[in-house]
Amino acid sequence: MSNISEEEKAHQIKTSFEVDEMYLGALDRLREELISQGIDIDSGEGRKTFIRAVRKLNERFV
Repeated sequence: MSNISEEEKAHQIKTSFEVDEMYLGALDRLREELISQGIDIDSGEGRKTFIRAVRKLNERFV
């Protein structure tokens, strides 16, 4: 079993939620940026462009 204190567990959980919030915010900004450029991210080439952009975003959060 793990010997991590309850305080450390709470800190790790809080940190993971903060990272998740940062990622989701960045994802929303990316989506808004592409849409403002006239890219339809829900179909065809726009979806491919969005997926490529998300992959680049993911590299920053690994």
